[in-house]
Amino acid sequence: MACFLDTHRRCQKPIAELFKEVAGYKMLNIATPELQGEALEKLNRAWEGKHLGFINIEKGEREGKNTNLTEVKVIKELVRKLKEAGYKKSEIVVITPYVKQEKLLQKSLKQLLSKERIGTVHKFQGQEALVVIMSTVVQEGDSTSFIDAKPNLLNVAISRAKHLFIMVGSEKALKGTKYFSKALKKLKKEGISMSDRDFLDSPNLSAQRLKDKAEGEKVHS
Repeated sequence: MACFLDTHRRCQKPIAELFKEVAGYKMLNIATPELQGEALEKLNRAWEGKHLGFINIEKGEREGKNTNLTEVKVIKELVRKLKEAGYKKSEIVVITPYVKQEKLLQKSLKQLLSKERIGTVHKFQGQEALVVIMSTVVQEGDSTSFIDAKPNLLNVAISRAKHLFIMVGSEKALKGTKYFSKALKKLKKEGISMSDRDFLDSPNLSAQRLKDKAEGEKVHS
């Protein structure tokens, strides 16, 4: 019997490998050319050249069910940083599984991004952006069945990103899940990971310096 390989040429390799692992696309061949020129320079300025990132929300605040105000605050600062690094409004998308969080994000980010660049994962199916930021919303103790019952939602979210995928969420809430835990492990290992506190306290530091600071605190704690 013949064996056929699907070839992927849209997302950068670390992003494609991430959704490949989450969705179980074992036969996917990744052949995306590496970034060069201005595209690489922007990524270097914004995220130390890494294609993956995770910002851990240590303690989120709610405004009703399926909302996370702390994630909104972090994402607003993150979008500002990305734009300072040279990314245009049209190159950034912010997505979330929940409609209530979508509304909060649209309200908070209205001076930074158009309403059309912020929405639920399902609204962006079939679309793409250079940078995708995902607001997961859930906190420790919340049910994750809606977002983690199947790999589909996470797969769609990751595969919208061409150059950079950053997940914002609670490590405690996500580490016990089936699919998000896979993504979390890879994001932390191959990308840049930091706490919301470090990110918000030192927004002008590069992502790598924030990472070094966080790792230094672990050593001395």
